[in-house]
Amino acid sequence: MNRKHLLTGLICATTTCAAHADLEKQPLVLGLAVMSQTEAYQDIKSETSPIPVLWGSYKRMWFRGTDIGVIAYENERFSVSPFMSINMGAGYELSSVEAGSRLYEGLEDASGAIEAGVEFEVEAGMVELGFSYRTDISDAHKGDIAEFSIEEDFLLFNRRLVVMPEVSISWTSEEYNQYYYGVSAENASEFRPMFEVGSGTNFEASVRSMWRVGDVRVLGRLAFDKYDSAIIDSPLAKEDQQFSIAIGLGYEF
Repeated sequence: MNRKHLLTGLICATTTCAAHADLEKQPLVLGLAVMSQTEAYQDIKSETSPIPVLWGSYKRMWFRGTDIGVIAYENERFSVSPFMSINMGAGYELSSVEAGSRLYEGLEDASGAIEAGVEFEVEAGMVELGFSYRTDISDAHKGDIAEFSIEEDFLLFNRRLVVMPEVSISWTSEEYNQYYYGVSAENASEFRPMFEVGSGTNFEASVRSMWRVGDVRVLGRLAFDKYDSAIIDSPLAKEDQQFSIAIGLGYEF
């Protein structure tokens, strides 16, 4: 369901995403990865999809795939960045509905949104703490998302291999959850009863890796997402959890 996390995770794996990184010295990394994930929706086909790897910066501006932001303030341990993001991985598209299913008849795609917000990053000893808050500015889900994360980087084999475990917890508003998993009274049918979803809390654990071979970066990410238990009661939901894996190559310019 959440291809955005996978995309950003692979991008950050190309180099360290530290709060105190020197923006003028960060490289440009371009590449391509493939991602496969279990499907959290009923009657939606699981697919293996290509995703771009794009990372870089210009002066105080940074971009990570579909995210673009500006460092408003930073010191050696702390940074604040307003940012804009295209959340291209959430929800479902009718083109992926399994043949013969009538569950989504009369519905429209519930897919991406353009979001804007602010993120804070703190270097706290061995780990990096992150907090972000963003809201929909495209009139799609009309909701809000807040996320807190903890990450630690392990440098192995003379810094050629970086392994980055991370755990995060996120809160999604009632509007966000209703857009992706709810069924309004006007969209209810004999195949899907009306269903209202409140706000929810979700958990993710992931491990990212990056192997340096000259200017080439071999990237990988394995993740487990656990969604709020209220979601599983939706007639559209198949699972309240999701596994995903991605591998890719990037080139550092």
